[in-house]
Amino acid sequence: MTDPTIAFINASTTYTDAEIAVEMAAIEEDVGSNGALWSVGAGFVQVPKGAPAPSGAWQVCYLDDSDQANALGYHELTSEGLPLAKVFVRTTLGDGQTVSRVASHETWEMLIDPWLNRYTEPRSDGRTYAIEVGDLLSLDSQGRNLNGVLLSGIALPAAYFDGYGTRYDIGGILTAPLPNVAPAAGAFLMWRQNGQDGDGWGCHAVYGADPAEFVHRQAQHGSRRHRRIIGAARWRRSTVAVR
Repeated sequence: MTDPTIAFINASTTYTDAEIAVEMAAIEEDVGSNGALWSVGAGFVQVPKGAPAPSGAWQVCYLDDSDQANALGYHELTSEGLPLAKVFVRTTLGDGQTVSRVASHETWEMLIDPWLNRYTEPRSDGRTYAIEVGDLLSLDSQGRNLNGVLLSGIALPAAYFDGYGTRYDIGGILTAPLPNVAPAAGAFLMWRQNGQDGDGWGCHAVYGADPAEFVHRQAQHGSRRHRRIIGAARWRRSTVAVR
């Protein structure tokens, strides 16, 4: 499979192209260095504010919040039906989180499971978990610093599958795999209710987090969590043109 090109798009009113350029460069270096751990890779291109994305590219779009995403026509897929990740800048900053970590989180998750159809085999608790590699390490304190840019902690195959050793994440924070992931703080888990997609998603939880920390991990409209809950049959293509 050919590595995708990922276009970083600035549709935010609160973030600059220069800020995105720095973040994209760090994410590109991180994927180049560590992508083989998940057998993924990508090319990266930045789209200046107001310019259309290149045809055929996956997209990481910086938006103020989910309301803006919907108003501008950024839905669950690109206008070509390709994977789309969203970084809600104003929401992230309002929750006291770091935008670069969220952008890293979303980029890695899109690369590893672009169509939201990867799951574990039933674990020892009988649950089939979604493979969302940033969600096991969803706190700023669990991130990684690269060239002064905070990137997301990223879980590795050993966190989800047997037979992959005991290195559970890139940064060496996790000490146990699912279902009893440790440390539990900051771990957001989603599993299929009764083995079903779409409306069958009924279970998702943050483990070991203070209730105040739960807010920024809710399923915002158009987010990956929201897409899992509504099911792929209900995903909409964006109305935003590409060149």
